[in-house]
Amino acid sequence: MTDKRLHIGIMGAGAIGAYVGGRLVAKAEAKVTFNGRRALANAVAENGLTLRDFDQEDHLDATKIRIEEDPRLLSSCDAVFCCVKAGATAEVGETLANVLEPTTVVVSLQNG
Repeated sequence: MTDKRLHIGIMGAGAIGAYVGGRLVAKAEAKVTFNGRRALANAVAENGLTLRDFDQEDHLDATKIRIEEDPRLLSSCDAVFCCVKAGATAEVGETLANVLEPTTVVVSLQNG
């Protein structure tokens, strides 16, 4: 059976990226691949991911979150949310241009 869900990538799984991607997993049950630092991957592997806002909290088990350090693993995504600090946008844009298909939708959620 083929997975028909939209495959979404999160480039920059920090505070913004982890929250947005986590919400997509929790509410839309989307297939999400996160690109982030090893420290975050280790923390999520140990504790899962808790998403909090002013009126809601969700906890995602570690098995529902895939955090990778290699941006090439975003190459199969249908859409990628770029959630890096503004100063890193040009560098990350070049990285994504080298790994994504030309038809991949990229959405920038600027931070800092």
